[in-house]
Amino acid sequence: MKFGYILIPVGMAVVAWVAPAGWNGAIVLALMSGFMLLLGAHIGKRPLGILVNQRNLMSLSRFQATLWTLVILSGYFTMALMRIKANIPDPVAIQIDWHLWVLMGISATSLVGSPLIASMKKAKEPDPAIVTKTATACNHRLRK
Repeated sequence: MKFGYILIPVGMAVVAWVAPAGWNGAIVLALMSGFMLLLGAHIGKRPLGILVNQRNLMSLSRFQATLWTLVILSGYFTMALMRIKANIPDPVAIQIDWHLWVLMGISATSLVGSPLIASMKKAKEPDPAIVTKTATACNHRLRK
């Protein structure tokens, strides 16, 4: 498993360099996804562990941030290596459309904002009258 931390990035570089254009981006995306699964297995003790939040739940905001990171970074990585291979001056000067930055910003905001909202909700004490009313309604439904 530890060899995967070295082999997968090396494989991504080799594929981006050698594979035909078009296929190299898709294969790099697949390898980068495998790397994320490997990280999830190491960090969260399961392949999709990278998507699990502090409350031990799958997080939509983590999924979105991970997905955008995979798509943008794999494309950038592939394009940079193709430009290096073609001897283009300043090969990492790749422009990314501002719409993608906005989408990534929205995902990053939800990734940071959702734990803040959850912690504020957790800190609040519920109104005892509402708790009693809800408990009564639940008991009434259970008796039916």
